[in-house]
Amino acid sequence: MKHIKKLLVLFLAFNVFTSCDKDDDTSYVLQDVSAPTDVNAAFDISNDEEGTVSVTPTAEGATEFRIYFGDAENEESVTVAPGETISHTYTEGEFNLRVVAVGLTGLTSELVRVVNISFGGPSELDVNIEKSTTNPLEIIVTPTAVDATVYDIYFGDAEDEEPTTIMDGESANHEYAQAGDYTVRVVARGGGAATVEYSEEVTVSEGSGVLQLPITFDDPAVNYVFETFNGVNFEIVDNPQLSGINSEETMVGALTNSGAAFEGMTFELDEPVDFSGDNKTITLKLYSEVAVPVLLKFEGGVNGERDNEVGANHSGSGWEEVTFDFANDALTSYIDSSDEGGAAFVPEGQYAGMTIFVDGPGTTAGTFYLDDITQADGDTDTDTDPFNLPVTFDSFDTYSEDMVVGFEGAFEVVANPFVSGTNDSDSNVGSFTKNGGQYEGITLFLDEAIDLSTEDKMMSVKLYSEEAFTVLFKFETGVNGERSNEVRAEHTGSGWETLTFNFATDATKSYIDGSQGVGEAFVPTGQYNSISVFFDYEGNLNGTYYIDDIMRVTDGDGSNGGDNGGDGGSAEPTAAAPAPTAAEADVISIFSDAYANPAGVNYSPGWGQETTYEMVSFEANEVIKYANANYQGIDFGEAIDATSFTTVHIDVWSGDYTSIPFFLISQASGEKSVNLNVTPNTWTSIEIPLSEFSDQDLDLSDIFQIKFDVQPDNGGTFYIDNLYFYKNSDNGSEGDGGSDGDDGSGGDGDSDGDGGDGGGASSIVNGDFETGDSTGWVFFDATTTNGGSVSVSDAESNGGTYSAKITSGQFNNPGIKQERFGAGTISPNTEYQIQLDSKVESLVDGAVVNVLAFSESAVEGEAAVLHNLGTIDVAPGSWNTNTYTFTTAGTVSGGVSLLIEVVCGGATTCNGVVYIDNVTLSN
Repeated sequence: MKHIKKLLVLFLAFNVFTSCDKDDDTSYVLQDVSAPTDVNAAFDISNDEEGTVSVTPTAEGATEFRIYFGDAENEESVTVAPGETISHTYTEGEFNLRVVAVGLTGLTSELVRVVNISFGGPSELDVNIEKSTTNPLEIIVTPTAVDATVYDIYFGDAEDEEPTTIMDGESANHEYAQAGDYTVRVVARGGGAATVEYSEEVTVSEGSGVLQLPITFDDPAVNYVFETFNGVNFEIVDNPQLSGINSEETMVGALTNSGAAFEGMTFELDEPVDFSGDNKTITLKLYSEVAVPVLLKFEGGVNGERDNEVGANHSGSGWEEVTFDFANDALTSYIDSSDEGGAAFVPEGQYAGMTIFVDGPGTTAGTFYLDDITQADGDTDTDTDPFNLPVTFDSFDTYSEDMVVGFEGAFEVVANPFVSGTNDSDSNVGSFTKNGGQYEGITLFLDEAIDLSTEDKMMSVKLYSEEAFTVLFKFETGVNGERSNEVRAEHTGSGWETLTFNFATDATKSYIDGSQGVGEAFVPTGQYNSISVFFDYEGNLNGTYYIDDIMRVTDGDGSNGGDNGGDGGSAEPTAAAPAPTAAEADVISIFSDAYANPAGVNYSPGWGQETTYEMVSFEANEVIKYANANYQGIDFGEAIDATSFTTVHIDVWSGDYTSIPFFLISQASGEKSVNLNVTPNTWTSIEIPLSEFSDQDLDLSDIFQIKFDVQPDNGGTFYIDNLYFYKNSDNGSEGDGGSDGDDGSGGDGDSDGDGGDGGGASSIVNGDFETGDSTGWVFFDATTTNGGSVSVSDAESNGGTYSAKITSGQFNNPGIKQERFGAGTISPNTEYQIQLDSKVESLVDGAVVNVLAFSESAVEGEAAVLHNLGTIDVAPGSWNTNTYTFTTAGTVSGGVSLLIEVVCGGATTCNGVVYIDNVTLSN
């Protein structure tokens, strides 16, 4: 969630009178907020056939004005001070009058007006009087005439009324104080004494309708009162985009962003929105042709209720229904520096102020259309199963347009008409009919985002076609603004085929506006809740095609819960964490049954967190459970001097998180973080060199607190045990000397004691697997939802006794990974060589071995840089040495990670069995 803050801002758009100009009247705003704004000018003309025009310029922030009258070549400007009026005599003709407002810094804003001078009398006066679509007490007067320079408009609601004077081509808006009958008089004037007049009786009435939800913009009796801010313009217009879910000829709201940040509009409702019941969901229809985040905020609680907000995303496919679930997704809004908001919140009161931001924190300019702002019925079942991957089209009676929508084509759910091939079950499928244009397909709006921060980045779909074409799978803009990206695959036209899309190796940046790296290689690491599938992406085929089983490869075959996904593992540990082995004399413990903990330690200090704390026990061993997590602290009750210690150790178990930001907090230097990389549903023992914190300038002499912060991925559970600092008193008793290859002063804890050499081969721990176990490696297989199996095997080796064996099958991507080795010794922008021995037992029907390296940063939130080293493609049956070179990124403070995976696609006969041994890095 991106929090929207109330800001003091300068408007970067200006109004000319209260008018709507023709195309030949142009306003310019130049490049800085310190330029003058609201540039305006009052014009008048004498009626003595001399062509004398008076100009009184105004603007916010102007120190002077430069006037160009436009009736001479190479004209020098005339300077006018604020509040002064200047006169100029024209001959007959049409001229461009320029008013340049100059600010204190010298920055300028400019206004151009067309001046039409004629000494003959005006003729053919025509006056159009319209009632405002948003305010029943407001009218808009637009006069036109031949040879008129200005128009004096009298609205008839004041004695001795001074007219409103506008120029030719402008309109004047006027709001009456009360309902009634009024005479509107318009006098057209030119450069001579002759004038022409027009009068009309108008009747205005106060709106009888109440402004309340639903807002449809179609009731002429309702005064659609709104306030815009920071540059937004809003008006009510005829629906200009009769398509999709809003194809009827009705009125809609047109919201135009100027391109400034935090611009939006607020409705002041006559009937407040009531959140005291179960109906806490708001929907609206929004038209956009670009992907944008949308934020809906309720403020102005009738009884002082807390302001709160929900964010959602629009995929840019035209008319879409956007849903805001205030029962589950609401956060408190920013108030001030003492209450910055962002906490989970469930509104229970009544709110009269409703504010809408389209791309609030961004700078997307353009016009968006808004309609049908509705509160869900009170009997809405908030416990309905969520719409998530895998999508099988069998789990819901109805797939509404807020779940799946077709763009530039028609979508519906039907019974499988071709029970054959890879989709031989009698089930429902999605049907999409192309109209013969490019870029046609469907978008799915998931209730829970797909988290691509893990290694599981492969998607698959089943698709039926009897024609060959390109299929594009796209992740639309992410929950937190993550970059949209896409992968293509080819359908051969053989009927039902299972297509796979590997976002770890094949993804590229999607088109946004042509200037943001479209087509560049990209590895998504964020969270995405909107995905699109394009049929015959850039082609022009037409016809009906079928789609089914849209899934993440690790989601399996759909047996884990259909469109609702599965939990992927057990809810809690079934055993205690491994017992620590470090000598007590070398340890400062924060939490462990094996050591003494600080007397004043507090494992759940009151920091305003939503996280709950519980002490639980497994196998008579106490463990801390943190549930409903957003962030959580531990206060030691004293400051600890960790300067003589080398490592912080922690055991973590979670079925919800694979990465948890972990902070050490110093009294002198604040907080710094390192990510805890967690293998799901098993205890993960994590060793973090304290150099990863001191390299970020954290003072290790006064550590007094620890923090975990999983935001925005709130609500999950994790367990911790054996949290302590330790040092090596005997150069290797704990085996950490080579854990990240940063010195080489002692062994790495391996049985072969290959030690560290400052970024050489020993930066990789246990590269020959001679410990007989997974020391130094993280295994990804069926236990981590990757499928397949990984083990240390004595059946094969290339010297020594052991090697790693990776076995993969349909939709599997098991692998082995060494994470963040060589931190502090591996250099940026430097060429390195990965060498490994491999023996292929089987690689058939699409199985591929990928070798990937990652340049890691120690800076919180900074993404790793992927190096796609290549594949292992050798004949089965013998050991081969594979060598890969790559150049590290400019930032490698977090070391390098290496991943070797065996990936299988959708073929049921896909199989891969590979042995890996003697993995080294050198330069």
